[in-house]
Amino acid sequence: DGIDALYRRSDPAPLAARVEEVLGTTLHGWVDIDAVDLGRIADLLGGMSLFVPTPVDTTWKDRRVLLPSGSVRLDGDKTRDYLAWEDPLETEAERAGRRQKIVQALLAGLGENRALLAERAPARLLARLVRTNLPRRALDALVAELGRFDAGRMGMQRVLGNARSVDGRELLFPHQEGELVKEAVRKSLAANASSQAPGVEDSSVTVDVLNGTSTPGLGARARAVFLSYDLDVPEARNADHDG
Repeated sequence: DGIDALYRRSDPAPLAARVEEVLGTTLHGWVDIDAVDLGRIADLLGGMSLFVPTPVDTTWKDRRVLLPSGSVRLDGDKTRDYLAWEDPLETEAERAGRRQKIVQALLAGLGENRALLAERAPARLLARLVRTNLPRRALDALVAELGRFDAGRMGMQRVLGNARSVDGRELLFPHQEGELVKEAVRKSLAANASSQAPGVEDSSVTVDVLNGTSTPGLGARARAVFLSYDLDVPEARNADHDG
């Protein structure tokens, strides 16, 4: 089923419980922020620092979307546009990457403004803009701890799989019944526990996929599996001979 079968803004706990069950790990807390409150948080932090590769000037859902290019600081309205706007020429991987950048920018911005957010009025405003099962003191401690956050070392994991139409809806069925995602989570938790998580520059691996069989599309499916391990994989090609 779709994620909306479990998710309710008024009570994200059932979704969190299902995520725990699927990933086989414990979530010690959750934070839920909708798009409107994300924009308000961006304004509270003085904007979101992001890199926009190309300028955007278009109309999407009867709304004018204007985004400058380069390393920019987006205010609340532009942050919401950056998150919600959909480019018909954009791949699903690029769209997911854009959303991941928002998460990185949010965590980095909270850490950079931890002194401001330690003050009573800003801290109370932030607490009103998020839904969480964390006690207020724990949320304040999390924001303070984000001062040590290094966005460059944050591991990103896309859930890859096959899209299927079910009852008129397009749903994603993860590769290998989600085992690849579970393994990625286990490795991340183990790396965090040992404080030996490699930096991005230490873990860059490129894999070339060549289809040496007579099965069409096998290379593309293999490429999707390697992508799920956060590896750099160019488009799959046919081998010059059978393997």
